[in-house]
Amino acid sequence: MLIVGTPWKKILKFALPLMLANILQQLYNTVDTIVVGNFSSQNALAAVGSFMYIAGLYTGICIALSLGVGVLVSQSFGAKDYEKLKKTSCTGLILVLIAGFLISLFSFFTSGMILKHVISVPQEIYNQALIYAKIYSVGLFFQFGFNVFASIIRALGDSKSTFYFLLVTTIVNIVLDLFFVLNLKLGVMGVGIATLISQLLAMTISYFYMIIKYPLLKPHYVFDKKLSNEILKTGIPLTMQAFIVNGGFMIMQSIANSYGVQMTASYAVSCRLEIYMLVPIISILHAMSTYAGQNFGAGNIKRLFVGVKQAVIMNIIIALIIGGICFVFAPNLIALFGIKNQAYNYALSHTRLASVDLLLYAIYSPVNGLCIGIGKGYVLSVVSLVEFIGRIGFALYLSGIIGASCVWWCEPFAWIIVVIGVYVFYFLKIIKVLNKDLTKSIQ
Repeated sequence: MLIVGTPWKKILKFALPLMLANILQQLYNTVDTIVVGNFSSQNALAAVGSFMYIAGLYTGICIALSLGVGVLVSQSFGAKDYEKLKKTSCTGLILVLIAGFLISLFSFFTSGMILKHVISVPQEIYNQALIYAKIYSVGLFFQFGFNVFASIIRALGDSKSTFYFLLVTTIVNIVLDLFFVLNLKLGVMGVGIATLISQLLAMTISYFYMIIKYPLLKPHYVFDKKLSNEILKTGIPLTMQAFIVNGGFMIMQSIANSYGVQMTASYAVSCRLEIYMLVPIISILHAMSTYAGQNFGAGNIKRLFVGVKQAVIMNIIIALIIGGICFVFAPNLIALFGIKNQAYNYALSHTRLASVDLLLYAIYSPVNGLCIGIGKGYVLSVVSLVEFIGRIGFALYLSGIIGASCVWWCEPFAWIIVVIGVYVFYFLKIIKVLNKDLTKSIQ
């Protein structure tokens, strides 16, 4: 339960397994790029990396809908309304699995068009990128299944279990990657198949754990239309955020691709490293959303304010530590992927700037977590839209001034605008809304 105890300790304790689980989940694509980069070719690495933000778009939708389910489950759990909890989890499962099936089909049949016409993948890597995209698309359904099961389990305060599931399946993914690439010489196809098998395993394990450990969550195939609308009310703004963020990254990928395969490979590597830097802070955001959901459901409004302040301080400390480490050891981290020459130089500059930018994201993300937890997920959509417009706008403007480095220099300018906007909204709107709820509860 996150409704008692010191807020920062509770948030951090809940977030730590999430951090480890998210790192393991990110390892699926990272291991793919490392293995093909070192044991196949730089073109293979660029091909796998070029699909990263298309995959990120669908994964973002998956996480958004799953988080929508988790928020309502956490609110019901905080209010001790177990009947609603049961109905919400079952309705959410049906909703997310149907969405996963449809998106998996959509991705399979449209990935070629998106690779060619949206992100403008260089012709020399197009066929390899398409092979990886098709296989990955099949595994999207399993990814949706795992994330909704994991989100429900975490909403009850159990964030450790999903970490263990991902630890097992990540090891399986690494072993299969190496086997398919080194022994069977399947290259891009091999790492795609390895990821698909690992995602299926993660979904299967998490499902059986959920129904055995928490019999209350055993699906009864009841679909409540009202609850589905509540889930969508929370999930759709987060889904829009996923579209905006990953759509922006796809456009940025297209801009990067315009500078050639060296930049394509570099962008895949540096963005992958940047995602790892963001994992702890994103985990605090997700922990904050569950914390906010439980406390909002329990009527602990004052505790929400304390939690936000302490989460911001934690994030700043984490950003300074991780950013400093990544800045110093950037050459070593980039070397893991096997890129060389100009691609290496691009990645080094990009990664070092990203390690500094991290502080900006750390400052505003706990407020986003609070907004999600209290049912104001639309704030995240607005934030993402502003960031999207800023990132693309600054990239296009700076391209004529500093050339290829516009790909990474656009980010800090966009995030500065977002930080200002988020806190203006927090102090002018969110605090007033929560204080009004506090007044009502006292009366």
